[in-house]
Amino acid sequence: MKLLFTSLSLFLFLTSSLIPQRMYKSPDGTTEGFRRYPLFEEVTNASCGPCASANPSLNSFLDAMHDSLVAVTYHAWWPGINDPMYQHNVAQNRFRIQFMAGNVNATPWLNVDGIIVDVWPFSAGNLQGAYNQRMAIPSPVGLAVSHVKISDDSIEVRVQATNLSELPAGTWKLKVFAVEHPINYTSPPGSNGERFFPHVFRKAVPSNEGEAYPTAAGVYSFTYRYKIEPAWEEKSVYSVALVQNDVSKEVLNSYSSKFGGVVPVELAAFAATQQQNGILVDWVTATETNNYGFEIQKSTDGTTFATEAFIPGNGTKLSETKYSYFIKELAPGDVWVRLKQIDFDGTATFAAVEKIEYSFAPDSPEIYANYPNPFNPSTVIRYGLSETMDISLEVFNVMGEKVKTLEKGLKAVGQHEVVFDATGLNSGVYFVQLQTPKGNFVRKISLMK
Repeated sequence: MKLLFTSLSLFLFLTSSLIPQRMYKSPDGTTEGFRRYPLFEEVTNASCGPCASANPSLNSFLDAMHDSLVAVTYHAWWPGINDPMYQHNVAQNRFRIQFMAGNVNATPWLNVDGIIVDVWPFSAGNLQGAYNQRMAIPSPVGLAVSHVKISDDSIEVRVQATNLSELPAGTWKLKVFAVEHPINYTSPPGSNGERFFPHVFRKAVPSNEGEAYPTAAGVYSFTYRYKIEPAWEEKSVYSVALVQNDVSKEVLNSYSSKFGGVVPVELAAFAATQQQNGILVDWVTATETNNYGFEIQKSTDGTTFATEAFIPGNGTKLSETKYSYFIKELAPGDVWVRLKQIDFDGTATFAAVEKIEYSFAPDSPEIYANYPNPFNPSTVIRYGLSETMDISLEVFNVMGEKVKTLEKGLKAVGQHEVVFDATGLNSGVYFVQLQTPKGNFVRKISLMK
């Protein structure tokens, strides 16, 4: 991970395995969508003679196109039922093979994106032709996949999916697989002499059927976890995701956690400012790519930091986003606040640090900066009183008309906060006024819908 500082902003260039699919036009320029990563699903067996002859050509093509497609290989129960990769997960290998279009009855067998059935022979022309046929059609679905080890024996998979528009009617499912690549045996496990087995299907998560996938336009997030099984070589296991129609078998798109690259997250501003009963942390991102979120961390010695809160990010977004968080009830003294940015794959960067000499003791009534601001539809209004007194806390529009009374009556010395819910009000500038015997205090706030 590299940090590049400029006079205007901080750019975080993060080496990540979670790269969202980019916008893409069809070769004739008439259709726009997400870049497609065609799914190549092969059925093979360690005792299949024709497989041993044909697989080298297929493997060579898949290797050359490793960053342009997703490959998964299922091991069948014929001609050799003792194939160890079939025996490892009998039920799910059978389910996927029997689910495939074309009534699979031979090995080897290859389907592309579920609907180009039984590509044969495995010649360069046939394989490239199937690939090109699918690449001519941009996808309405974009995917990003992360694969993170969260304990000694567990993987967490996060999938971010974006629908550009309403999907065609149908039974669409999100399916996630654990895949191991490659598996090498010191001696052939079957009778055909093969020892090298690529893209081996290990497990479907959370089930054979997958999860119902939404058809409405929008951005969706999914999280799954699975155990690393003893038979797997952990470092060779990765995760793939695909959106598939359960009736037509068409795959709208697929993606792999193995895809990598260099991606930017642009942090335009960061500030931590003292308030009467804590510290307000504000930051702005100009753009975000693969942004899982931020940790707000604080320290009292500038060395040892503890996480105060986690704020979810926006994944991939090309426009400005404002964030804020309020750290409450601090003891007087020096406080260091820093921002930790986290990718979907767990890659993290400490983006900024601020030191604040914090103290509190209101000398007079005061109304503090609200958070968040701008807000929609609600924000927290905070104020401090130097002694117990009667107050009125009201909200006015730019015409001077009162739109809401938030607090009224006798309030104790110290810090107070109240939530202002602006549901039903129009976007724009409003003014919060704190009326006290010691004077009136006003704070401008912005409602942005």
